[in-house]
Amino acid sequence: MKNLFSKENFPKKLSDLLPHLFTAINLCCGLLSILAAAQSEFLTASVLLVVGMLFDLIDGPTARILSGPSIFGKEFDSLSDQISFGVAPAFLYYKWVLINLHPVVGTLVFLAYVLCVSVRLSRFNANESIDEKPSAFFQGLSSPVAAGLICGIVGLYSVSYTFPPSTAYRWLPIPLILSLLMVSPIPFYSFKTTAIRKKLLIIAGLIVAWIYNPMLCLLAASGLYILSSLAMAAFLKIKSHTHEKQS
Repeated sequence: MKNLFSKENFPKKLSDLLPHLFTAINLCCGLLSILAAAQSEFLTASVLLVVGMLFDLIDGPTARILSGPSIFGKEFDSLSDQISFGVAPAFLYYKWVLINLHPVVGTLVFLAYVLCVSVRLSRFNANESIDEKPSAFFQGLSSPVAAGLICGIVGLYSVSYTFPPSTAYRWLPIPLILSLLMVSPIPFYSFKTTAIRKKLLIIAGLIVAWIYNPMLCLLAASGLYILSSLAMAAFLKIKSHTHEKQS
């Protein structure tokens, strides 16, 4: 049995703790978002999840730069994502609109979303080694993007209206579609192999849009990413079938 208190299991430098700190902040943002949603502070809950997304975005690159990826960091990040991009957005959407549905319907949609995030994260961990080169595509929609779409919808609505929507069933398909996309085999672009210059241009554009209208930017960016990925997947599928017929 391995000694859990051996020197190998502790950071060699204080800077090695920085990626774990970012992951912990992401987790705390998810937990605080749940508390805010419980008090019907939907805009605050949405903003907290966006802050969590930012720290989730930088914890991985920070780990690779400072100390290299680790099994602990991978598992800690996955568990944090389960809360921040699984339970928190599902609870936010439940409190915002699903609670107005039949109790069984709202509860089942909430559970389905959280379960699909769990499956998505588990599949990602099982398919990716910490020493593996980054892939250009994800298998299935990533949970932060799905959470971003939910935050954009809830946040943008909350800016315009002080009360949740009364027609709850109109909003029911959104979490169901996102749940199916997360567990689907559809490829979604990961940006992990994108050149740094292109990444900086994308980030700069998002910052400008964010300053103009944060929640509209989040909704538009998430929605365009999902639609463009689906269009690309459909194009590649059609192209593959055409090539098979010709051969």
